[in-house]
Amino acid sequence: MAEGGCKPMKRIAAVIAGLLIPIPSVQAGETWVMASWEMHGKPKPGTIAEEYNWWGLGYYIDLQSVVKKGDLVFYYDGWVPLDSDKRPTTGIGWNNKESKPKDKFLRIANCKTLEFKAYESANFKQADPAYRPLIKFACSE
Repeated sequence: MAEGGCKPMKRIAAVIAGLLIPIPSVQAGETWVMASWEMHGKPKPGTIAEEYNWWGLGYYIDLQSVVKKGDLVFYYDGWVPLDSDKRPTTGIGWNNKESKPKDKFLRIANCKTLEFKAYESANFKQADPAYRPLIKFACSE
């Protein structure tokens, strides 16, 4: 009986200790870098690509989101249209104020096979050649 009565006291002591010990606030940021790109050439006249000076795509990864477990790597990525100098175009997909993609997507990739899931409930599929460097980059972090 004495042993069982001790457990509630330990819980109370743990709660009190938790209230007395300050816990630092975590300010987890994001660090976005372009890991790969593919260029398509000069945009065709009269297209949205011409309107926004869209010459290709840049694939960005948030370095602070990369988590590895065995052969798998988990990370956030985003893609943005690029101009002829491989800079993000303004207006579509790029947050100029924060220098990062407007949208991010959770990905899961296999470092050995270079297959990835476009979303959590999807099946693994082979990555396009332009996207493979991003997976290799995530696996090397």
